[in-house]
Amino acid sequence: MSAQYPKNLETWKFDEKRPQNSDLERVTIAREQGASEDQNFEVKSTQSKTNFRSSLGMLDQMIQKDQVPNVILLTGPKNVANVAFAKEFAKKLMGSEHASKIDSGHHPDLHIYEIEGKSGTHTVLSIHHFIKEVFLPPFEAKVKVFIIDDAHRMLPASGNSLLKTLEEPTLDSIILLISDRPELLLPTIVSRCRKVPLSSSLGISDEFNLAAVLEAVKEKDYVQLFKELAQIEEIILKEEVGTALYFQKIEELFQSILRCTGSLKALKLIETCRLAIERNLKLRTVLLNFFLSINPS
Repeated sequence: MSAQYPKNLETWKFDEKRPQNSDLERVTIAREQGASEDQNFEVKSTQSKTNFRSSLGMLDQMIQKDQVPNVILLTGPKNVANVAFAKEFAKKLMGSEHASKIDSGHHPDLHIYEIEGKSGTHTVLSIHHFIKEVFLPPFEAKVKVFIIDDAHRMLPASGNSLLKTLEEPTLDSIILLISDRPELLLPTIVSRCRKVPLSSSLGISDEFNLAAVLEAVKEKDYVQLFKELAQIEEIILKEEVGTALYFQKIEELFQSILRCTGSLKALKLIETCRLAIERNLKLRTVLLNFFLSINPS
């Protein structure tokens, strides 16, 4: 016998109308306007803006008290601990007169380092370049800001070469390390940073650890992907299969996925997942097919 979704359980459907300004409506309207299935959309809510401002407000206090450390580790899910957030902080550090150049990506005192190549790592060469830049004077602003995204993706040799710079940075340099997996950073790096944890800007529960799932899919690390999906399945199966609480937990997962990916393709695939679950397909298999379909190799 197939398990059925409770009729009174709110689900996100592809053609369902929602209240004005809902996250689903933003995606549905974009679809009606002819947007591509694979196009991603930034999902913003009142709560996301509030939490974003709140996180910046915490860093504002450091600036006002003249207590900004030279090395800061921003940790949290990727939808808040990211380059966009770090750039907003850079604007506050440099001053509003520098905002337009920062937004354009052409400010000479803002340096952004992202993972490179097929290996998706920060290479030794890249980190050596970073070290040289740190010791140069600012061109226009009173400080230079360095952003290292996905800092946990540094090669061990890269991380070790960075230690002395983190321990004794120049006073006119602010270094922002960003990571959603800080446990993978060298302990010697973490010990040299002021750690600033950031909460989810979308109010999404971190219970499912979707950032780790998406990272595993991106890197085609299928062993890790199976482990992450097994953990998600374990969380959901704490509720008795077929009960309203069971389906409600699944919907919480789907909503988190949609907000993380923000694509029309995800929304359409979620409908297929619901049908598969109602037909008693194994949850882990359904999720595996979903993530491989949304990010095919």
